[in-house]
Amino acid sequence: MNENIFTIHALPKLNAKYSLGDLDVRAKFAIAICYAISIAIAKTPGAFFLASVLPVALAFTLSNSSIRTLAKINLLNLFMIATMILTFPDFHKGFKAALILTLRLNFTCVVFAKFFETANYIPDAKFVPEKIRVLLILTIRGIFVIQDCLHSSILSVRMRARNLHGVLKWKVFAYVIASSILRSEARSEKMLLAIKMRGGFAGFEQVRELNWKFSDSVICVLSGIYVTGIFLA
Repeated sequence: MNENIFTIHALPKLNAKYSLGDLDVRAKFAIAICYAISIAIAKTPGAFFLASVLPVALAFTLSNSSIRTLAKINLLNLFMIATMILTFPDFHKGFKAALILTLRLNFTCVVFAKFFETANYIPDAKFVPEKIRVLLILTIRGIFVIQDCLHSSILSVRMRARNLHGVLKWKVFAYVIASSILRSEARSEKMLLAIKMRGGFAGFEQVRELNWKFSDSVICVLSGIYVTGIFLA
């Protein structure tokens, strides 16, 4: 006999199935924007303390790529802090202003990084014709193909002739550019042939329709209460 999904034993299973990646992208965008606005106008210590709850909770679940991005941002923050300390007439005021800007930037970046690192799809833009979307996707793919060909050609030249100078260097550079374009054209033709062999562009859909769920509404309401608390703190 099947177990009733509404029993107490089934609640952990229901909770385990839901993650932040299941949140509708529109809800993510609205929550992130409202949170960023609340951080931008927060001034009191209570507001900053309340605003730190969400990014601190999300910081432990960030992916490695998001952590590396935050590390690079904070390297720039160190330069900004030093600049503000040296340029402000008062050392303490400069340090305080730099610290506030650093907190605002880190809190906002953590929330945006966590909300959108799991957004592995693009919402369906019905106002854009499908052929234009396919053309944009293939154009971006073609740019990466040219980049790969150019990178491999330059690497090959560096391994075979490290001491090029003068006119010969510019000739080799021109040959590298020309050969990269020709190789990328050949790869693009093969890609077009593969698309035609698989049925052409019919059904070439790279998006999925948005689906607003009841859980999205609940999370948006809770987030609205949280942001309102930051405003009032």
